[in-house]
Amino acid sequence: MVQISAMRVSVILLTAVLALSVFPARAQTAPSPQPAAPAAAPSRYSATITHYLDERWKPLRIEMVRGVALFKVTLGGHDAWMMLDNGADRSLIDTKLLTPLGIRSETREGRVIRTPTGALPYRVALAVPLVIPGQLEIGMPMAAVDLSAFASALGHPVDAVLGADLLNHVVLALDAGRGLLELMPAGAKVDPAVQPIALAKGKPQFEVIVDGKPVLLTIDLGFSGALSLSPEAWARVGPSDAKTETRLSTHADGQATSIDHASLPVVRIGEVERRNVGVDIRPIPARDGDGWIGMGLMSQFAMVMDMTAGTLWLIPREMR
Repeated sequence: MVQISAMRVSVILLTAVLALSVFPARAQTAPSPQPAAPAAAPSRYSATITHYLDERWKPLRIEMVRGVALFKVTLGGHDAWMMLDNGADRSLIDTKLLTPLGIRSETREGRVIRTPTGALPYRVALAVPLVIPGQLEIGMPMAAVDLSAFASALGHPVDAVLGADLLNHVVLALDAGRGLLELMPAGAKVDPAVQPIALAKGKPQFEVIVDGKPVLLTIDLGFSGALSLSPEAWARVGPSDAKTETRLSTHADGQATSIDHASLPVVRIGEVERRNVGVDIRPIPARDGDGWIGMGLMSQFAMVMDMTAGTLWLIPREMR
């Protein structure tokens, strides 16, 4: 079995300055304009975003392909496939599209995007015009990388990746079970009929209970599996009699690596318990806590994540 673990981006490429110009009718109360996120380093790159308010608004249909969410967008006036991946620090565009779409780019000498199996060189694609149907339109810089190997491993075209530089500045509503996605402006009021879960400050992380023991996991919507734990976390919470098997994990550069896979008897997420949950044991970056929680589990919920408010709602399928 091959799992997809897409873009673990570990380099600061740019900080998108999101200027919210229009607020959609989906917000129960119009949010106040949001200040630009503070830059990690000075940058001359910026982005502008417009959320649809009028009759153009409608939920976006997504397709789940081998456990990751893909959707159709328009890039530079041309149809394209985009992948949802908040685990990517920066949004990406395939280098092969730059010339056909007339998108200017520039090199970043000595900079690469790190993956678990290597590194991908990139260019900065300047002012990429992106339309996400029914949701928003944006002009933003992206990291231009060769996505062909990853698309080949996935068995589906991937022309671009929507990353955390945008997703951390909107309210993300995802119902993978019904194939629906909404991207609302930061500050949009949501009121699901479940208790909210507090996220770690500035990160899509929250505490999950594994066999009665807490672990701090990072939500990674580009990871097709259920859970990944670091070897240290596994030693702390894994069952002593657990049996492991070897599986393959495919990364952004198309390379596959062998990882150990096991099963956890009970995992508690908020107020919900899941049993016999698959878990990979692999090295985890320190910034991601004890591991990742991916689409293998998140797709069992309708989720609403507001990173600016540090709040997550998870509505189990059985409640819908």
